[in-house]
Amino acid sequence: MQLVVEELTHKGLEELMQARVFGPLGMTRSSMTWSLKFEANHAEGFAENEKSLGPQRRLRADAAGSLLTTPADFSKLVEAVLQGRGLKPETKN
Repeated sequence: MQLVVEELTHKGLEELMQARVFGPLGMTRSSMTWSLKFEANHAEGFAENEKSLGPQRRLRADAAGSLLTTPADFSKLVEAVLQGRGLKPETKN
């Protein structure tokens, strides 16, 4: 689906998400790729042996799992979807 959307719009996923989702919803701490602005403030996962897995510094947008966000930003997305904000009525339905 990502490839289809990028081919049809002639834009990359990161650019589309910033323009159509993150920007309009005020999601200033969200991205589909790693940004230097995350370097000083990010969460890290840990393995079963308590070893840090480090941050996932993905440089290529991947719709299947490269979203970087915060609980506050993600709540803005969930709230907008639940309210249907920015969606056509038929899309919301």
